[in-house]
Amino acid sequence: MDLQPIPQHRAVSPDHQSLVRTQRTASIDSTAARNQVQIATHLRSMFMSCGLRDDALDRMVETRSTALAAKGKNWEDVKRTLDKGKGLDRTASILAGLVKSLPFGAAGALLTGKPEILTPGGHQVSALAQNFITAAVFVACNSIGAGVLDRSTKDILWMAAQDKDLEESMKRHAQNSEPSALRRGLESSATVQTFSVKNSLGSMLRWGSDRIATNFTNADKAAKVADYIKSGFSSVGSPLAGAAMNYLQQLWNEKHQRVGSEFLLGRTDWESRFDELDKHNVPARMLNTGSRVMHIPLDVVQDFSKSVRSMFTPQGMVSDLLALGGGIIAGELVRARVKESALNAGQSKPEATVIADMAVFPVEAAYFGAWALTAAVTPQAADFANRIIDKMRSRGALEEGDLAEGQNLLESSGGTVGNSDEQSMHDHMQGQSAATS
Repeated sequence: MDLQPIPQHRAVSPDHQSLVRTQRTASIDSTAARNQVQIATHLRSMFMSCGLRDDALDRMVETRSTALAAKGKNWEDVKRTLDKGKGLDRTASILAGLVKSLPFGAAGALLTGKPEILTPGGHQVSALAQNFITAAVFVACNSIGAGVLDRSTKDILWMAAQDKDLEESMKRHAQNSEPSALRRGLESSATVQTFSVKNSLGSMLRWGSDRIATNFTNADKAAKVADYIKSGFSSVGSPLAGAAMNYLQQLWNEKHQRVGSEFLLGRTDWESRFDELDKHNVPARMLNTGSRVMHIPLDVVQDFSKSVRSMFTPQGMVSDLLALGGGIIAGELVRARVKESALNAGQSKPEATVIADMAVFPVEAAYFGAWALTAAVTPQAADFANRIIDKMRSRGALEEGDLAEGQNLLESSGGTVGNSDEQSMHDHMQGQSAATS
């Protein structure tokens, strides 16, 4: 057997090792440089869309692209993280809308499960009195319930920042993108129509259920079954309508650059926030959600009385009591009159009911819209009225320009920019507790 000689290992010279290290370092530096250029190209376009120019633009692009490239990131990595944040924000907006609308759904379930609420002390009251009680239940549940849920549904967005968190060069963009109170109110008047649509779908579901149930039982029992199905749908549908409302508002905010990647990368603490988002995973989401849920009992203890008082602030009285409560009463009056007329015209009870429900749709759309609009503009309008009264008290008369101040107040953008808690009108419509703090 021929034995192969043992190969002799040649010693590697220090010069050769140094050359290898130099080549490896050069390769890494070259990759980082390419990544930085790639990232900088996209960031420049992003920040230019925010109105940044010259030195401010160069500094924002240079600092962000250099730091991201030093982390070993290329643009695909950065975009993947930013897209994750965008998806998380949309999901968070949906969940916040769902949670904040639970009290509204609970009010409907309460009236269905405890119909004796409409007959206080067992005494039969008029239809108008019952309408007042119905409105009071909805307003109280919504205002108080949503008020105590306010803390657990705040600070939920990654792609948003408040004025104090932004670089100086980004604050002007944020202020310009922030809508006026009137604009925000009009937008919410549109998105809140998810509740009107929910009510119409429930009416059609009741009519269809009644038609099907009459094949198996008598008309009275079929009507009861249909009413319970409609009430159940309404209770479940309210949180879903709130979720849809928040989602639509979030999409609208993204379109108008009120939230987005530029707000995350435009923060003073952008790097730590980006790293946190990059590492954010399912266990972290579950931990965050669980923590918020666990704190709800404490929120109830801390905010219950404040939420009750919020109903009697200018915003609470105008938006909740007058617009929402008054709208519900008006809607029920219209429903009763139209149903009575349809029955007198020879329509069956199911047909008369669905005709009445469809007739109420424009009324519901009007008071839901007024609810959202007044919630947005009432706080600033009340502040303006208060200042006018103070001026009249001190000067005895108004001066030129005093009334124009009110118009400017409604049409100019708000003081908060890129607010992570304003992806929908829920904070205006349901979180009046802030007005009494």
